[in-house]
Amino acid sequence: MKLIQALGIVCLVALLAGTAHANNKAVKAVRKKEAAATKKCIATLLKSAKALAGMKAYDEARGEIRVALHLDPSHAKAAKELVKLRKKTDETPEAVEEKAEAAIEKAHTACSDLFVPVLDAWAKAEWPEELAQLATVAVTHLDDEPFEALDLTWFDPYLLWARSVDVERWEKGDEFWDGAWVSADDVKKLDEAHAKWSDPWLVDDGVQQVKTTMSLRDAKRVSHYVRSFRAFVIDYFHGEWAWTQPNELLPIFLTRTQVDYTARLTDYDPGSARSKASALYVQRTGGICPVFLTFEPKSVATGTNIGWVSILRDVRHEVAHQLLYESAMADGAGVGGNIDWVSEGIATFLGSHQPSKSGWRLKRLAQEPYGTGFEPGPFAWTMGNLDSVGPLETYFAEFKPNLNEVHEYWVATTLTYFLLHGGDRAYRKPMMQLLIDVHMARGDKDSFAKHFGKVDFATMQRQWEKFVKGISIQDL
Repeated sequence: MKLIQALGIVCLVALLAGTAHANNKAVKAVRKKEAAATKKCIATLLKSAKALAGMKAYDEARGEIRVALHLDPSHAKAAKELVKLRKKTDETPEAVEEKAEAAIEKAHTACSDLFVPVLDAWAKAEWPEELAQLATVAVTHLDDEPFEALDLTWFDPYLLWARSVDVERWEKGDEFWDGAWVSADDVKKLDEAHAKWSDPWLVDDGVQQVKTTMSLRDAKRVSHYVRSFRAFVIDYFHGEWAWTQPNELLPIFLTRTQVDYTARLTDYDPGSARSKASALYVQRTGGICPVFLTFEPKSVATGTNIGWVSILRDVRHEVAHQLLYESAMADGAGVGGNIDWVSEGIATFLGSHQPSKSGWRLKRLAQEPYGTGFEPGPFAWTMGNLDSVGPLETYFAEFKPNLNEVHEYWVATTLTYFLLHGGDRAYRKPMMQLLIDVHMARGDKDSFAKHFGKVDFATMQRQWEKFVKGISIQDL
């Protein structure tokens, strides 16, 4: 029986590989078509941005370039133009608002017209995820009306706008794998074949790779989530901190149990296995360092599964660390020079954003669910305990190579939010320089003074307190 089952799985994999090979030529043709459409669309958006900047509609011009960078995050000309436009802070003149809106609509319509035949080609080729990835960018950043004929539906586990017919298959348990649809029953057989760490699932998007003995659906859910989060993080820093892609896949270990989690950590770094953290990014010299995740962390009762809401919060935080540190190491950074309030503050701040059908949005929750209960949201806790933070002049004078208490993370997160977005954004530039220095392993006790210079701490303190008291806290 076991031999027959094993042979069946081998035959299934061979069948899928054969189908993928047969479709390879058609898929290459569609990818070439998509690349050509993307190139034309970006040229259209850059032209639109130039016209908008000429009207002094700088915010709208930046918006057009950001759409271009969503289509191609590595587009050098678009990134260069965004850097220039970041220096323009004038508000759009009321007299040009209608003209600016018309210019944007014209450019977006032109881009939609370019992508509709590409999406049709993906539909004909029966490659649902490539179709959905392009459709999601188009619907989110252009307009959904031109794509109505595709009958798109939101599939939340993958954070994608996909064809209803494809969503129906996913909801039945079918999966698209290795170039072909696989029935739910056959997916179960494949899951059984990858249920041991000697042959785990390996699911990657060309940048990060999920390794797990859980199901293919679980692996792909994390992979799609990470892909979407990475796009958000890169977009957030565009024009201020360029992200450098490492030359190897960045590993993410997804485990079901504490035993598996500890074993994977021990294999990589025995010292890290003693950590009580529910998830970890373990940095070592040379880069290509993994994130470790588990559904059974030490922080909850043994045998308790924390569920997807909790694990995805861990994903956001640890993957933020991975993205920022691995980019820095790809640029030649070593390990060290950490200032914990800076590195943990930005990871938790980025991790406080959550996905929706229209993109990633910052959440300022009163409470956040985790495990079997709730934790205070970082901004809500800081607002309620503002007096305990103490004077900023004292806080920033301390080196803080490590944070020891969970509330220190919440304070660091709120401080990061303030320095990036408060005080009329006067502190954003030095804060960006500090973030880069810390991740490049150049942080030390003088780093804050080096980048912020002679700060009027009395003014900063007033701005800080006003900012925190003005945060709009949201219910869950």
